[in-house]
Amino acid sequence: MDPQAGEKAALLAAYGAMTAAEERSYATAKVDPELGKHATDKALADIQATLFWYQQRGTVMKGAPVHSPAIDSLDTLGDPLRAAVTDCMDSSAYDKVDKA
Repeated sequence: MDPQAGEKAALLAAYGAMTAAEERSYATAKVDPELGKHATDKALADIQATLFWYQQRGTVMKGAPVHSPAIDSLDTLGDPLRAAVTDCMDSSAYDKVDKA
């Protein structure tokens, strides 16, 4: 049995919540109210920069990507806690379209 199973499940749930808020943001070209709960620092800045780019061009994303996240590493003893997640994303049904 994996002694970090609970932490890994919580990490994947948090990652899923972040990607869901990111997708909702891209669908409207507006920051989803939940995004700040799940993304910080570089991840949040990258999403905000992409949203600004979409807003400037009048585009949004339609459809939904399929995520396949995997945990590469998880350190629950360090301060700060650290984790690395790799996500193989299928974006074949996720398209940038004119908002109008």
